[in-house]
Amino acid sequence: MTERTQISGEIYRFMKAKLNVYIDEFHPDIKEDDVFMCYRADQAAQVYSEYIDKGHNRKDAEEHAVEVLYEDL
Repeated sequence: MTERTQISGEIYRFMKAKLNVYIDEFHPDIKEDDVFMCYRADQAAQVYSEYIDKGHNRKDAEEHAVEVLYEDL
């Protein structure tokens, strides 16, 4: 596993955990929708990685990723 792949996996797990907390609190009815949860976490992790790759700092990257994570919820 490359360092990049490991970091991407960590970001994905972080985003999924963040989404789980939010869903537990505000939308428990969709907690069991694994496809949705995985898709959103993956999309957010991709946005985070793209912002970092473009030279943005981690705080800005996370802010943009969270927008994707919680979109329309």
